[in-house]
Amino acid sequence: MIKKLLIPIFCCIASLLFGQKTDHEAGQFILQLKQDVDILSLQKSYSFIERTEVLSADLNIFHVFFDVKNDEKALLKTLRQDPSVTAAQFNHILELRRTVPNDPLFTQQWHHFNNGSTGGVNDADVDSDDAWDIARGGVTLDGDTIVVAVIDNGTTVNHPDLYPNHWFNRQEIPNNGIDDDRNGFIDDYLGWNAALRNDKVEGGVHGTEVEGVIGAVGNNARGVSGMNWAVKMMTLVSDGFDASIIASYGYAFSQRRLYNRTNGKKGAFVVATNSSFGKSGLFQNDSPIWCAMYDSLGSVGVVSVGATSNSNDNVDQVGDLPSTCQSSFLIVVTSSDNQDKKTTAAGFGPINVDVAAPGENIFTTIFNGDYSAASGTSVACPIVSGMVGLAYSVPCSDFINLSKTQPANTALFIKNKILSTVDVKANLQGKIATGGRVNAAATLRSIVNFCGTCSQPSRIKTLATTTGATISMTLPTGETRVSGRYRQRGTTNWTTIGQISPPLSINGLLACTEYEVEISTTCSLQPSVSYSYFFKTDGCCSYPEEVTISNVTATALTVKVSKVTAATGYQICLKETPAASICAVNQTFTDTIFTLSNLKICQNYTVSVRATCANNVVSTDTILAVKTRGCGACIDSNYCRSSGSTFSEWIDSFAIADFRSVTGKGDGYSRFDTVTTILKSGKTYTIGIKPGFLNNITYNEGVRVWIDYNQDGDFLDAGEQIVEIARLSAAANATFTVPTTNFTEGVTRLRVSMKYIGTAAALPLPCDNIGGGEVEDYCIKIEKSSSLPIVNRNLVQVFPNPFNNDFTIRNTNKDTNNKFLKLSLLNVNSQIIWQKKLDGLFDEVTISDLGPLSSGVYFLKIDTENGIFAVKLIKN
Repeated sequence: MIKKLLIPIFCCIASLLFGQKTDHEAGQFILQLKQDVDILSLQKSYSFIERTEVLSADLNIFHVFFDVKNDEKALLKTLRQDPSVTAAQFNHILELRRTVPNDPLFTQQWHHFNNGSTGGVNDADVDSDDAWDIARGGVTLDGDTIVVAVIDNGTTVNHPDLYPNHWFNRQEIPNNGIDDDRNGFIDDYLGWNAALRNDKVEGGVHGTEVEGVIGAVGNNARGVSGMNWAVKMMTLVSDGFDASIIASYGYAFSQRRLYNRTNGKKGAFVVATNSSFGKSGLFQNDSPIWCAMYDSLGSVGVVSVGATSNSNDNVDQVGDLPSTCQSSFLIVVTSSDNQDKKTTAAGFGPINVDVAAPGENIFTTIFNGDYSAASGTSVACPIVSGMVGLAYSVPCSDFINLSKTQPANTALFIKNKILSTVDVKANLQGKIATGGRVNAAATLRSIVNFCGTCSQPSRIKTLATTTGATISMTLPTGETRVSGRYRQRGTTNWTTIGQISPPLSINGLLACTEYEVEISTTCSLQPSVSYSYFFKTDGCCSYPEEVTISNVTATALTVKVSKVTAATGYQICLKETPAASICAVNQTFTDTIFTLSNLKICQNYTVSVRATCANNVVSTDTILAVKTRGCGACIDSNYCRSSGSTFSEWIDSFAIADFRSVTGKGDGYSRFDTVTTILKSGKTYTIGIKPGFLNNITYNEGVRVWIDYNQDGDFLDAGEQIVEIARLSAAANATFTVPTTNFTEGVTRLRVSMKYIGTAAALPLPCDNIGGGEVEDYCIKIEKSSSLPIVNRNLVQVFPNPFNNDFTIRNTNKDTNNKFLKLSLLNVNSQIIWQKKLDGLFDEVTISDLGPLSSGVYFLKIDTENGIFAVKLIKN
């Protein structure tokens, strides 16, 4: 059941993001320089260049900005003639490749299995059911996690049919401002938003549909099934311009190249990119850098799949990108219907369009956690990129070994298998290069046939020391011995290994040196094709590849590093964040486990660790982030994650007691660690919540609010749900009373969850992935009513409140029998952070020497001869 009308909403989004009528963004070029050319030297040569941004450091590609008053065509011609410039182009504006469905909603995925029951032609499908008998996606025979990169406008990460197959960069610590995995991108945990240069990938309507076709979880009794039952989808977000498209491709390239170079220790095993977007009317010469990206991706083993136009045009003649990009590693896809005919609104071209795939009324995932039909080359394209991912899960060691030793040839091999196994259709011949529609089962069977009876070894692993290596492997069934040879990489002298049973032991090697090994099995005395790969011996002064932080307390933590053989010790530097330039702790250890103490309570630190070696050689740093405990349960406890999609609805503002937060449209989940308000036991308070809606179209929302009263890290105990609003479509208030027992004093967490419920959906639970809606977490403080008396307003006035840098205290009583003795400013943890003595009576005193204070709630305690008063202050 579709809960909302999607068509007009998407049309608005598409026109805003990708539908502008101008051809390119004024005042911008994209340049690819020769590898030895520095962008700064080029910028000095051309005064019209105002600034530049890196799109891909590995490929030397830059985003160039210039004054729009210049003749841009003349400037482009000048740059293209510069010998230091490999290629130059405009930053074209792209459009998503999607058409609005105009047929009744299909209740089944006919593209997987079509028996004609939905009005189509029997077997006008890709035979997914037969393909799944061979492979279902997920991992390779060697255990590599298969990744398909999706360049689009984002996704619904928490969609229940997509979340298990979303790619997370597990080597990156989210939101710590550090490039933990050293891949050149900071905080790229959920993927990469090339426009914003962060991992904000949530919220894409179009991208959610595309990812469902590639990899909606299969066989889970929920929703739909993608081409792959299990695959990881890397979400890369573009803003609809060439620049962010190229930067997205650059991210996928860098991750796969890093994976290749580190033998899978870092990066990602990206096997395909999906591009369900494009630009009509352009040819390769208009965007040479964009088109060249496909060859770059192919060189590291990535097949790129692109959608052709959604117009009935011969793109060979009228132009289209990426259709006319000339790359051996690109597959261009048009759309076919359930009768195996090209859909009317789909491009064609016997030269540049390779193949057809089902693209009309394809049932898939949508942004709000639901399902619907989508049409266009946008959904035909991910069927093919999904097939690429599926192919890598075929259990064939020869094929997987090929992908490790010859990644570019493997990409070409996959493309050839897909194009050579199509179901040829008469009405497609002469319109597209293959004249056929893809067949997943035929493609996988062709790969299986490639696997000979004498297979190469698989699961080859190397354990290297400074002077040798031990190589383990799994041999083909019935085989017990292997032979081979090895040499130092870059030399010509091989050392032969006679036939022996694995594991192989090689000795007498040089430290910190790369070697090449060829291994062959023997089947009936006939050697198979040799398998070649590389490894590096230990002994380099490298950075510790694994650094873990544990046993974190309020004042101490333990650091453990992986051993670096060449190291004589390890140097550690702790800097207080943000903005600290010197080490708060700077020590050197000889052991791989060390404890640091006397740290500040509730303090953010960056931890930098480097290896120190002989002759004063040091490695580069491994950097992690950590926060000491003592902040209160709100921050110290690991609360369950809950999130939603804010495409159609979100929490616009939230208020409790004297605090109000206007957050507007967020990313589905927001966390605020500053203490917002203090609640007293036994007191009754008002909560206010205002929903926000796309285009002011209101829906029924359900709201629940929880407080973790006992500070045990969850919201499951009796009485911790404090508010429930079953039908919310406009601003509303509710009240609750803080209990007088069964609570723990101090800082704890409040969670507010607003979820689309329509007419039948259940209200949110504290740990739900809620679909449409938003979740916000706040820190509050609970106190006993008698723990801190509040001043009588008739005796003392404090203003302004909230204050910026200073405030004034006015003595309105002037009682000569009640002299003021001392002022103290306390934080929410009741710690004194400032004090000032007073000399008795006064009319007014202005306090301006507080020093730097963060925003939040404070208490001004006033000691007098007759008692102690307190006033709550809020720092802006």
